Formats: sequence, C-alpha cells, structure tokens
Amino acid sequence: MPEIGGTFDTSTAEKRQSFDVIKGTHPAQVIESDVVTTKHGGMGAKLTFEIIDGQYRGRKVWGFINISNPSPEAQRIGQSELRELCEAVGLGAISNTDELHFKPLMLKCGADRQDPERTVPKGYKPYGPAPAPANQAQPESQHASGGFQPQTPQAQPQRAAAGGGSRPWSR
Repeated sequence: MPEIGGTFDTSTAEKRQSFDVIKGTHPAQVIESDVVTTKHGGMGAKLTFEIIDGQYRGRKVWGFINISNPSPEAQRIGQSELRELCEAVGLGAISNTDELHFKPLMLKCGADRQDPERTVPKGYKPYGPAPAPANQAQPESQHASGGFQPQTPQAQPQRAAAGGGSRPWSR
C-alpha cells in the first residue's frame, strides 16, 4: 500500500478557495493567450484572465473568441467580442494576442450557458477612462470578411522560443 510519508490531518490543512461562479464586473488582465485552429477550420483565441483586485483577486477566468470561422455569424460575433476586448485595453489593431497581455480592463463575468457552474467572460470595458486606441487601423485596410486580415504563412509572426516570451516570469 503506498505510504504518504506521515499522517495527514485535515483539521490542520487550509481549506481551498471557493470556486463558485464569479458574477459581476471585476478588474482583470489577460495573462496568457494562444491562437488555435478550431474543429471547423477557423481560428480562435484562447485567453486566460486573472482578476487583479477585490474579493476574487487571483482567480482566473478562461475564455475563447472566434477570430475566423466558416460560419459568418460566428465570425461576426467573435470579431465583435475581440473588438470590444481590444478597445477595453486601448488597442485599435493587433496581429498577436500577446499584445493584450498585462493591460488592465474591467471584465464582466457570468455563468456559461452550457455549463452553469463555469465562469466565463461576458463583456469588457476600460479599466479607467476609455483609453484612446494606440494603434488605430487604417479604414482602407478593412477586409471583406470584417476586421480580420489573414496573413500569408511567411508573414506570420514567429512565436518566441520557449522561455523567450514577453511574460515577466520568462525573462
């Protein structure tokens, strides 16, 4: 029988933090992101938010935003959500989700429709007064599919090698 190296007494261990659904609007920031291919051949951004103040400080909320999708409606909804997020952190155009990292915003949280015990992002607002977009896209650069302009494979930005990203802990 596997031993645990002593006796564990539950009365001396700290209770875990509650993981009830977070509701309402809270100060947060994107701390991790990735762009993935969806099962239908589109692209989506997987985002990890961390609440930075208040009762839920340190809690994480995970979200997904469609960037491109074979369904025009899913793509329209996703691009509207990505626009709201970019505007909340003061960006007018992005080419890499790392540009969203560590910029404070107000994150509206609520329960997921399919999994009511899971917290998901429901909206984004500026942290303080609305910031002016730092890198406004030129209107003539709009693409027929909306605000997303796919890049050719050779023009795709290269991900930093392991440990060389822009995250503070990887320096």
